[in-house]
Amino acid sequence: MLTYALFPDVARPFLEQRKEGTLTPEPLQPKPSEQAVSGIDTEFKVTVHGETYDIQITGVSPTSAGERRFYMTVDGVPEEVSLESLAQFKRAEGGGKRAWASKEGHVTTTMPGNIVSVLVKEGDQVAAGDPVLVVEAMKMETEVKAPISGVVTGVFIQKGDRVTPSEVLVEIEPQ
Repeated sequence: MLTYALFPDVARPFLEQRKEGTLTPEPLQPKPSEQAVSGIDTEFKVTVHGETYDIQITGVSPTSAGERRFYMTVDGVPEEVSLESLAQFKRAEGGGKRAWASKEGHVTTTMPGNIVSVLVKEGDQVAAGDPVLVVEAMKMETEVKAPISGVVTGVFIQKGDRVTPSEVLVEIEPQ
């Protein structure tokens, strides 16, 4: 009864086939690649609207070219999450003029946003933790601080620019 209540579309054929002894398992999908993959994160802390959840990915299954199902536990409760791709990530407007961060002196944001204020210029001396720019994201203004002490060797943004995570906004050369 519970199976039928939870899965009305598939319960009746499943129960009938099981009773008749004609139930067959679904075919297994072939592995996309025989190449071994290592170092994939499977456990996360996710914060949404101020609530933090412990997530453990237990499996993933592509259902079509643009959709994937993730099997996970959320605070110990098993869940199935389906993600359908609607668009691909694109770099900032203007053809992606900014480089991707690759050095400790590259200043970036953690979320997409708009530049409200640039607080430094080329040649300025900054200490680790000094604010170098202000970005607005999700209706909040946040100071972005220098990750290291040194001299500002590049400023690649101006007030009003739209930025995305991992782009180099300011470059600081350590001294």
